[in-house]
Amino acid sequence: MTAAVEQQIVPPKTAIPAIFVSHRRGLRKIKPQQALLKINNVVSRDQAKNYIGNSVVFYTVGKDGSQRSNYGRIMSIHGKSGIVKAKFSRNLPPKAISTLVYIKLYKVGEHEI
Repeated sequence: MTAAVEQQIVPPKTAIPAIFVSHRRGLRKIKPQQALLKINNVVSRDQAKNYIGNSVVFYTVGKDGSQRSNYGRIMSIHGKSGIVKAKFSRNLPPKAISTLVYIKLYKVGEHEI
C-alpha cells in the first residue's frame, strides 16, 4: 500500500486558534499581502484590540510529509465585529481560506516577522 498518510498538526499550547477568512479586498482589487482572521470567542472591536502586535503562525504539511510554518503579525482591526488584519512573511495561498491559523500569546516587533 502506497497511500499517503496525512500528518496531524498539533497546535501549540500557547496559542489561540483563528480562521483565515479571506484576503483584504475592495471593489476591484484584492490585497493578498493582508489576511483577514476571525479569532475564536472575539466578537467586538474592543476585544480584538488586545491582539494587535501578537505573532501569528500558519502550519502546512509539505508533499514529503514535513511540517512548514509561515509566521506573521497582527497589524490592525478590520471592522467592528472582531476581525483582524495580519501580514505574513509569505502571502497565504487562496486555497488556505477557512483553515486554522494560530495566534501566539506574545507580542512581536514590527520588523520581526
